[in-house]
This record gives sequence, structure tokens and C-alpha cells, in this order.
Amino acid sequence: MNHTRMLFDRLLVAGKPTAAERERIYEDCRKEVAALAKDDSARAKALDSLEKAIRRQEMQALYEDTLDAP
Repeated sequence: MNHTRMLFDRLLVAGKPTAAERERIYEDCRKEVAALAKDDSARAKALDSLEKAIRRQEMQALYEDTLDAP
């Protein structure tokens, strides 16, 4: 499963989520990724990959927020 795709699909469905909604989505993704991992090593690698995607998304959200600001 592509964890980054899962994250972006959920954000897309949410439309333009607020910071709190994004955090809820991130936490749901973290839980799902952790539950799907076969062992500790795989879990750590998958969560690291997901965290990188989350950081990229947060930077994008901050940028978009500056565009929307008056």
C-alpha cells in the first residue's frame, strides 16, 4: 500500500480541511499504517515515510493559507 497516496486521498476527500481536521486525518493514517506493519522495522520505515509526506503537506497547507490571507 502506498501510504502517501492514502494520505493525499483522504485529504482530497476532505476538501480544504482546517488544521484540526488535517491533524485528525494524519493521526488516523498513522494508526492505520502502524496497524498494517508486519514488524517493528517495517512499522518504523512506513511511519517515517508517512511523516515525510505529512511534513510536505503541512508546508503546502501553510503556503496555501498565505495565498488566501487578505
